[in-house]
Amino acid sequence: MIGFYFEFIDCLFKKLNGNFSIYGVGHAGHGVPGGNGDKIFTLEEQIRHKERFVEERIAPNHDKIILVSHSVGSYICLKLIKRRKDLGFVQLVALFPTFRHLKMGIQGPVKFAILPYLRQTASAAVHYIPQFLINWAFKMNRDGSVESVQKVLNTNRDYYVVMNCLSMAHEESETILEMDEEIAGSIEENIDIIFFLYGPTDKYAPRSFYDHLKEKFPAANAFLAEENILHAFCVKQSKEVAHQIYEWFHRHHIPLPNEESK
Repeated sequence: MIGFYFEFIDCLFKKLNGNFSIYGVGHAGHGVPGGNGDKIFTLEEQIRHKERFVEERIAPNHDKIILVSHSVGSYICLKLIKRRKDLGFVQLVALFPTFRHLKMGIQGPVKFAILPYLRQTASAAVHYIPQFLINWAFKMNRDGSVESVQKVLNTNRDYYVVMNCLSMAHEESETILEMDEEIAGSIEENIDIIFFLYGPTDKYAPRSFYDHLKEKFPAANAFLAEENILHAFCVKQSKEVAHQIYEWFHRHHIPLPNEESK
C-alpha cells in the first residue's frame, strides 16, 4: 500500500533538495476501496500496471527516469527495465529485493492466511472486525511510529483490498523461486545502473541472497544495510534508508539537476 511509503517519499524528496519529481505508485487493487470492484490482479497484471503508469504519467514529462523499488517491487522493476528500454530508465535502486525464493521470508500466520481456501475468511475478518478492537490493539503498542500504520490500515480495511494483498502474496510465493532467466538477463544487461540493498537480518532479502548475487554477478553494486534496518523499513526507518539513497547518488556521481547546470 503506497500510504506506508509517504514518509519515505517525503524524506527522500527533502534529502534531494526538491530537485527531483517523485511519483509513488502502489500495487493495483491494494488501495482505494471499491475502486476496482471485485477484480483480483495477477502478478503479471501488476507489472503491466507499473508499465502503463510510467508510459502514460511519467515518460511524457521526463526523459530520464530513476526507479526506486522495495521488496517484490524490485522483481517488477527488473522485469520492466528489461522489457521497456525505450522509457528512459537510467537507474534502479532495489531495496531489500525479493526476486528469488520469496516464500522463505513469509512467517507465522501469514503463511496460512494467503492460502486459497483461507484468504477469503481472513479478508472477511479484517473487513468486519470492529474498529474499537483495532484501536485497542494499536493502543497496546506504545510505539508512536505505528500511528501512520493505523491510518493506512483503517482507510484500506476493505474485503477486496485485503484479498488482492493476500492473493498477490500467495502467487509471489509460488512464482518467485529461483532467479528466472528474464531477471538474470535484466541484471546482466543493466549491471552498471542497478543498486541493491540487502538486510543482514532480513528474512526476505538476507545476507545469503546478497552473497549469491555477488557470486553470480561480481560487478553488481550490492550493499548491506545496517543490522537494525528492517525489511519493512517504511514503518520506522524511512529517514535512514532515504539517507542511504542520497549517499549513493553522491558517491557514484549520479548527477543531480542543479549539478548539471553548473
